[in-house]
Amino acid sequence: MTDMEKVKIHGVPETMLQTLFARAAHEGEID
Repeated sequence: MTDMEKVKIHGVPETMLQTLFARAAHEGEID
């Protein structure tokens, strides 16, 4: 099972997931 499938099962909106990924990527750039 992929992480994306787990997220869909937990009912997290895909847009929220994209926001979290974007935020994590941005923080990674800062580090």
